[in-house]
Amino acid sequence: MQNISKSRFLFAVSLILFITAIVSTNSDVSEALFLQIQSFLSDYFGWLIIVLANGFLIFTIYLLFTKHKNIRLGGPNATPSYTYVNWIAMLFSAGLGIGLLFYGVAEPIMHMSSFPGMIDGDNAHNASKAINLANLHWGLHGWAVYSSLGLCFAFASYNKKTAF
Repeated sequence: MQNISKSRFLFAVSLILFITAIVSTNSDVSEALFLQIQSFLSDYFGWLIIVLANGFLIFTIYLLFTKHKNIRLGGPNATPSYTYVNWIAMLFSAGLGIGLLFYGVAEPIMHMSSFPGMIDGDNAHNASKAINLANLHWGLHGWAVYSSLGLCFAFASYNKKTAF
C-alpha cells in the first residue's frame, strides 16, 4: 500500500465514480452513444486493433528471445515468492478458469449472433469468423497484450520503485 500514489488513486476512483453516475442516470442516451462509438471504432479502426494485437505479440516474442528475458522483477537478487507450479495454479484458478469455462463457449456464440459482418444463413462462415475473433481475444494475442502491460507495471513498481 505504500507503493500506491494516493493522489492518483483518489483521482482515478473519483473519475470512475463520476462517469458511472453520469452513465447510470442517463442510461438510454449512454447506450446510444456507446453503440455509435463502438460502430465507428469497428468500422474505421478495426484494422488498428488487429495491428496493435500483432505488435504486442511481436514485442512479447522479442522480449522472450533477447537479452531482456534475463531481467529479474524485483531486482537482481530477488527471489520468487511462489514456485512455477503455484504461479500457474493461481493463474488458472483466478482469471483463466472463468474465461475457459464460461467465455470459451459464450463468446463465440455471442459473436455469431451479433457481430457485424455476419452473413445471414451462412453458418459455416459466421462460425469461422466468431471462432477467429474469440481466438484473437483468448489466444496468444490476448496473452501478449496482458503480459506486456503487466510487465510494464511490474518493472516500474518492483525494479524502479515508482509509485503505482
